[in-house]
Amino acid sequence: MTTTLYALHGFLGTPADWDALLKKNELKYALKAPNLFEKSPSSTLLSWAKDFNQEAANFKGKRYLMGYSLGGRLALHALLQNPSLWNAAIIISANPGLTSQEEKLKKSQENERWAHRFENEAWEQLMKEWNEQGVFKESFTFERREKDYSRSALAAALRNWSLDSQENLTSKIATLSQPILWIVGDKDPKLSYLNQLTLKNPLSKICRIPDAGHRAPWQQPAYFLDLVDSFLLPIL
Repeated sequence: MTTTLYALHGFLGTPADWDALLKKNELKYALKAPNLFEKSPSSTLLSWAKDFNQEAANFKGKRYLMGYSLGGRLALHALLQNPSLWNAAIIISANPGLTSQEEKLKKSQENERWAHRFENEAWEQLMKEWNEQGVFKESFTFERREKDYSRSALAAALRNWSLDSQENLTSKIATLSQPILWIVGDKDPKLSYLNQLTLKNPLSKICRIPDAGHRAPWQQPAYFLDLVDSFLLPIL
């Protein structure tokens, strides 16, 4: 039976982010890593999840879903939109949702400022200041080239797929029956949500990668791959 792992990159990510991490696993499963910014994301998180699931349903066999950060939140919406489609999931550095309207308003204003900057400012300085944000301070830094992106698509993602556009999914996540591996870096500054997180399946687990921040898989790739293998191989 064919086994496919769908891997969703984060904001400012590309499908190539997964290449070095997962190349050695190609014989264990087929890897599909879509480009989330191939076209401008005018859809909501929920409508994106429905379209993505309809496409994934065309592929037979076992389907596993993995997402990092923004890709992790998109993965959660896909899991909740059609739980029976997915055999298991790996969620990395993804916030299940804000808890107050005050937090949402603050996040909305912050993302609108960033969206405007992505539409208008010089790329090199923009990348420098993006990576200086507190959430990335203990993290691996990617090289990102302007020619690989549509600025309008990035701005649209900030406006349409942000945490302020998302309900808090914590209670819904607790209803999911498939195994879920939830991975975070232990130096990621935004981990308070873990105290409220409940994973239903007995094979599910929450794992912290030591000496790693928000971009933990690329900061500690060997540790990350060991976690993925020990989770997936028994259920492939």
